[in-house]
Amino acid sequence: MPSSSKKDSLVFVHHKKTGEVEVRRRTSNSTTRPASSTTSLSSHLHYIDPSRSHVCNCSDSNSRASSSPVASDSQHLAAAITRFLDLHNFRDCSIAQFRTYEVQIKGEWERDGIFVNDCHYATVQKDVVCRCTAPNNHGQGPVRNPDIAELCAIFCFQLQGR
Repeated sequence: MPSSSKKDSLVFVHHKKTGEVEVRRRTSNSTTRPASSTTSLSSHLHYIDPSRSHVCNCSDSNSRASSSPVASDSQHLAAAITRFLDLHNFRDCSIAQFRTYEVQIKGEWERDGIFVNDCHYATVQKDVVCRCTAPNNHGQGPVRNPDIAELCAIFCFQLQGR
């Protein structure tokens, strides 16, 4: 397994003209935007209203009286929202905006014949992902981490053209 420093040196590159997405090593002149969707130690993803309809990823959640962490609901939800905020360079958003994006991106993948809900782990170590139609999914469970699901979708999309 690569060390975290090696992972941090990888970035997704999206080509606007061709629509291709590839993984490249970060160069010295690359932006300093985080390569992963995990929140940094200085930021805190939290709800900013009692109805939990808006989230914010800021460094001072104590300034908001009604703040509660998103991770207390689900680590996977927190990772997906953080990825969305990072991707669009947002500091905060509504849950409705996030859900709309989530439906849109999954719809795009499905139009391309990629169904991320079919992705499941093939080994106990969760180091192999499979898209077969085995009725019990090898008994290892579905991919729930949004980072891994997106990587699976990108990988499958790139394989389609071959």
